[in-house]
Amino acid sequence: MDRVLDVQQTRNGFGFAEALDYVPSLTVPVLYAQVEQDVYTFNTETEQNDI
Repeated sequence: MDRVLDVQQTRNGFGFAEALDYVPSLTVPVLYAQVEQDVYTFNTETEQNDI
């Protein structure tokens, strides 16, 4: 996780963004799409998706 954050900060100039901080600024519809058990968002401890 730390390595990914470092690469994002180096490449993009910022790391992770908290989407909820920017929701009030959205002026167009947003569609999230993913597979049911996406390895990046599926929490094996709770058996739920984090998105």
